[in-house]
Amino acid sequence: MISEISVLAAADTLGRQGEVVYLDVRTVEEFERGHPPGAWNVPYALPNPTTGMMMPNPEFVRVVDAIIDRDMTILCGCATGVRSLHAGNLLSRVGFASVLNVDAGFNGKRDPTGHMLLPGWKAAGLPIEAGDGGERGYSAALATAATTSGAS
Repeated sequence: MISEISVLAAADTLGRQGEVVYLDVRTVEEFERGHPPGAWNVPYALPNPTTGMMMPNPEFVRVVDAIIDRDMTILCGCATGVRSLHAGNLLSRVGFASVLNVDAGFNGKRDPTGHMLLPGWKAAGLPIEAGDGGERGYSAALATAATTSGAS
């Protein structure tokens, strides 16, 4: 099981170290509404076009492998820290050296009544970008993976 890092520690780590990346594993739509500056987007799960239910992204590991060096530290984040924990554990199992789960993710952790238990990136007042992320968005990452398939 991978370790967790708070959103404040994650922001501090991103600001201080050059070999650290933020990997946002939320859907493209969630990512486009707001994400940490410089984050990469590779969804861990995608909506099934037939049912609308979320299903694992079969390209997840291949795409991450194409865009992020396995020796880099990955801060894996999602909306609340649940998807990113699963995604980070998967990346760790397939050989990524240093993966940390961003606890509370972008939106924060809430109790069943909706009360905020632990603020996420947004509620902590940390910097946010909107949009597709350009070269760090999922479409660009898929294109990179397509040109490097078989190279990793």
